[in-house]
Amino acid sequence: MTGVVWSDIFWPFGFRSAWHYIAINTASPFLRPTPRVLTGGVRLWHVAANAAPVLGPRLAARTIPNWALRHWVHRSAALTPADREVFLAQFEDPARVDATVRYYRNLLTHEIPLLLAGQYRWNRLRVPTMVLVGNRDPLLPVPTAREFGALATDIRVEEFDGVGHFPATEQPERVVELALEFFGAQKSLSNASNPPKSP
Repeated sequence: MTGVVWSDIFWPFGFRSAWHYIAINTASPFLRPTPRVLTGGVRLWHVAANAAPVLGPRLAARTIPNWALRHWVHRSAALTPADREVFLAQFEDPARVDATVRYYRNLLTHEIPLLLAGQYRWNRLRVPTMVLVGNRDPLLPVPTAREFGALATDIRVEEFDGVGHFPATEQPERVVELALEFFGAQKSLSNASNPPKSP
């Protein structure tokens, strides 16, 4: 897989499979279960709500998407009423709702426990990665995106001032600019290390 731009929910694939990865609002996979990390987990209440056996599908269909638009977007003017309807319309499809519930159940019962147990703690992140994070994101504070430490070979964190959980929605021009710069630089490095052969 070549360079990709993915949001937080696809981080396992981006860190493992991409050649170059832009992670939007993604915490470090090397987090330790410290008191700060565990108490901060309260912010992720929607994970458990979406995964709930009976209420999960109902919450995932409308309640949580509406909540997300009201509380996770800091620059509310960035979304027009039409934009909001496009976002919410996705959750009118039962198959999408089912996929959402299944994803969060897997996250709650499998991925998060593995992460906190140290599943990735002894690995190195060798995929060149740029993390984009809004400093007004109520779910993932900026420090959680910076905790890659020495376990990342090539990591860069770009902080968006006055932006919530959706940088690509709130500042799309800057996201595109950074993506073009990042992938362009990675392509230049790749070309430099693999010069064309003489005829």
